[in-house]
Amino acid sequence: MVLICAFRAMVSFRCNNCLAVRHDLLTLATSMLIGATALVLACVRHEVQAAQPLGATSKRQAGEEAKRAIPWRQLTVEQRRAVQSVCKKSNIYRRLPVRVIDCDPEIFSFLMQRPEVVADIWRTLGVSKLKVERQSPQTYSAEDGMGTTGQFSFLSAEWGEKAFNRVLIFSEGSFQGKPLPRPIHARCVMLLRTGSVVETNGRTYVTARLDTFLDIEHMGVELVAKIVQPLITRVADHNFAETLTFVSNFSRAAERNPAGVEHFAEGLDALDGATRDQLIKLCYAAGRSIKAGQEEGKKVASVAPPEMEPSTEK
Repeated sequence: MVLICAFRAMVSFRCNNCLAVRHDLLTLATSMLIGATALVLACVRHEVQAAQPLGATSKRQAGEEAKRAIPWRQLTVEQRRAVQSVCKKSNIYRRLPVRVIDCDPEIFSFLMQRPEVVADIWRTLGVSKLKVERQSPQTYSAEDGMGTTGQFSFLSAEWGEKAFNRVLIFSEGSFQGKPLPRPIHARCVMLLRTGSVVETNGRTYVTARLDTFLDIEHMGVELVAKIVQPLITRVADHNFAETLTFVSNFSRAAERNPAGVEHFAEGLDALDGATRDQLIKLCYAAGRSIKAGQEEGKKVASVAPPEMEPSTEK
């Protein structure tokens, strides 16, 4: 709690949505980190009450569109087989609600590319015990300290300017603990697509869409349809929104008080020197970008519209 209060003071913003997440529940930030596999397995023992958000769907048409959007040609033969297997055998397909957040696109992409940094931030804030370790340039292992372990890989990652990204993630993991009598294993394929737009007020808004295919081993169709799927989709939809709100809040904190975020970043264990320097550089750049955009907006607003000539039409 002391760390949370100190961080709030340093960056001068409230992160109520982030801190309201239950300590013992993996959020979709976890999903992005260790894959939806770990989230789904942990959600078997928890439930979040949330309204059905607009844009979320489990319809077959959406799933087929997502499959077509997968960059199949960029995958190796082995990777292609693994992805095809999950998509074909998946017990659950879910397109999470499209979210639009006020966020610096470079900070957004930085956090998406470095899940170990996000996990370290959450752990420092006391929001989650999630631990993520990089095993190779594109592969990570993770555990939540409550029985969920997993591994995930970025099979394909297209990181474009202004957060125009397309990322394919493959994950597999297991959960062992109450109330389940034996471990549950699952595999998941996720397709994350993002973009951004600059509005007339000079601020940039990032749009994010996440499609997930989940294959839970040895789970009956009837059980999945009646119990597991409604619970998982409710939790995932809710926490996708909560996670992106956290990312937006972090970005706005960087804009308003980059020095405070710099001080906070010095205490993050997952950041090496080069990564920490890059994050700090992005924070200061975000502040300058917002100020420049606001000044440009003021100039546009100060230009009076031309006077209209009286109409000669009868």
